[in-house]
Amino acid sequence: MAIWQQGMIVIPAVWDILPKPNKDLHFEYEEAWRTLNIDHKKFVEEIDSFIPRADWVNSKVHFSWKGNTENKEDNDIDLCIDPELGIIISLVFRFDLRTDSPYFLEKIFGLCNENGWKLETFGGKLFQPDISIIPEVIKQSAWREFLSDPEAFVEKIKDEPWNKKE
Repeated sequence: MAIWQQGMIVIPAVWDILPKPNKDLHFEYEEAWRTLNIDHKKFVEEIDSFIPRADWVNSKVHFSWKGNTENKEDNDIDLCIDPELGIIISLVFRFDLRTDSPYFLEKIFGLCNENGWKLETFGGKLFQPDISIIPEVIKQSAWREFLSDPEAFVEKIKDEPWNKKE
């Protein structure tokens, strides 16, 4: 993830299932997605309508979309499905903090609101899908933390399990 991106995990509308932390894959909510049993086709079509597919992904279980990075639209969406059932098991996105246009966020937040989904930053902060949260998300982002004090940020993350070389 680029330093100018903020990642979000889409949380399904099932609250009695607690997440299983998995910072590497962001599949904390797979069990909740499975409980909802949502067919992926409608959502793939809807996402196709507002962001182009990533041309490097050719998979039947992982769908990926990528904005135009040259226009500072470094927005991404990744949707994973169960290969046998065709249901959603993970949905994450990253948005470009450099852009002035709310278009991408309006679309993805609209999709979340229509389905009663919530959001979690890659850093573990929970949010309602609403444009008004963006200043708070930025304030709490790794991006801001890194830019404020790069050395302290690197020191902080050096011992994270996902940052270990084997």
